Amino acid sequence: MKDIKKLISEMTLEEKLGQLFMEYMEDKYNVLPHIKDALDSGRIGSIIYFSGCNVEDGLQFGELSAKLQAEAGKRGRGIPLVLAIDQEGGQLTSVRKLATISPGNMAIGATDSIKDAENIGRMTGRQMKVMNVSVNLAPVVDSACNLDVPIVSNRVFGSDPRRVGAMGAAYVKGCQAEGVAACLKHFPGQANSEKDTHWHLDVIDKPLAQLEKNELLPFKMGIDAGVDSLLTIHAIFPALDKKLPATLSEKIINGYLRKTLGFKKLIISDDVYMKAIKNHYGLDEAAYLAIKAGVDIVMGAADTKTMHKYCIEQVRKGKLSMDQVNESVARVLEFKQKYCTAIATPAQAKKVLITNAAADEKVSQTVADHAITVIRNNAGVLPLKPGKKDKIVVIQPGNIRLEMSDAVNLYDKNNLVEEIKKRHDNVREVVIGLEPNKEEIISILDTCFISDIIIVGTQHVYRHPAQKTMMDDIIKLAESKNKKLITVALRSTTDLAYYPEAQTHLVSYGNWACLNKALVKVMFGEIEAVGKLPVPIKGLYKTGYSYKGKMKKPAKKK
Repeated sequence: MKDIKKLISEMTLEEKLGQLFMEYMEDKYNVLPHIKDALDSGRIGSIIYFSGCNVEDGLQFGELSAKLQAEAGKRGRGIPLVLAIDQEGGQLTSVRKLATISPGNMAIGATDSIKDAENIGRMTGRQMKVMNVSVNLAPVVDSACNLDVPIVSNRVFGSDPRRVGAMGAAYVKGCQAEGVAACLKHFPGQANSEKDTHWHLDVIDKPLAQLEKNELLPFKMGIDAGVDSLLTIHAIFPALDKKLPATLSEKIINGYLRKTLGFKKLIISDDVYMKAIKNHYGLDEAAYLAIKAGVDIVMGAADTKTMHKYCIEQVRKGKLSMDQVNESVARVLEFKQKYCTAIATPAQAKKVLITNAAADEKVSQTVADHAITVIRNNAGVLPLKPGKKDKIVVIQPGNIRLEMSDAVNLYDKNNLVEEIKKRHDNVREVVIGLEPNKEEIISILDTCFISDIIIVGTQHVYRHPAQKTMMDDIIKLAESKNKKLITVALRSTTDLAYYPEAQTHLVSYGNWACLNKALVKVMFGEIEAVGKLPVPIKGLYKTGYSYKGKMKKPAKKK
């Protein structure tokens, strides 16, 4: 790239504003004509990837990124693209094949290990680097500090804002050490809430002192750690701006974030096509307000053509300052100079994603092994020692998408039963929906009746009361027929609060491969359960709790 000041002086208004827009394309192998046209005219400067639209596996994805950068290099002014993706790990892992699905933030939080957080950040950054990604839109540093509502998502590190901030800062350090920008989200922070901004405009009505103690603290810690980008949330914070959501608020972006927190790096908006913005402000006006507020890159995934044109008009009308535009363009170009110029070759990608894959899987599995949390072992069921003729039944929901920011339904088949079968032959699986009906519950009880050991995984029971009905019936049957019963909260940690009579209970923080493997190792006594609750189970257990009773220690390998 040329000298940034010189380049900006040569750019047209259309090209400058183009650097401030990010959109997507639906193809896994080719750069589509409309993207080439946008690069020719300088209308866009960044691409957001989505797993279903752009990703087959890590190698294919890296080649697609290289093609996009090659097209950018020969079109317009030859300025490279910012290429962004959500590779959070856990429930939101966009690259699933020839890549590592790490345990996810809440599992990392359960390890209570800053080193584990840094290792996952480093591993993810290393893989994203050879896929030619500029910025990984992670980590989430929202904290589940609203204890009045159930824990909805496994994307957060926990409920203690200071611990969340320390975990986030460590992840940032690891990721950026590998040459890929990390991105703290969703500023100024959303506590656990039933309002998903994909659909609803949330209002977080707390005094500033409370926001600074809770929601804002992890961002301050991440900024102090040197994070190079940050993504905004479409929510209103009346303590900072009574009228506009954070993404569109000059008081929050240019005011609090830039001046009070001193953040001088890149700011990206969340997608303005989300209904929280689109339905309340309109796309074009939202793009203008976001740039005016100090956002450097407006994400308009589906299309930004009319937004770009509208913002040009606002500059010409004197409503949008050229100084503001130039400042944002400078930040974008500085970011590109640092993160968007080096292109990894297929050979380099193969070395990381294939040759060294086992080492990265080991990093991920180690963290998963540290995460599994035993909450109760009152009946002494753990560790499992099934007799040769004992029948084990595993009852669990399938791989279901529980919220918008969730890709679990696209993951490979659930491996929980497969892992148990490696240790015991006589295993039967019953896959349920989130709301088993009366007839299904009767069938489940029949299977439990003929089994000796019952393992039940639940998901989001607070939202799906039929699972509570099922659990109540299974608990009664297990007690009356002297069955060994193990319950597992596979996603929301709060499940136990809805069937508190369960006597043997674990939390796994996810139902993807590494956590399922770790869960089975703990259940069979092969590793010690060292995870601690990163969030409370309302009315039962506080943050940091884990079962302290005696369990037979794993045998040392000879």
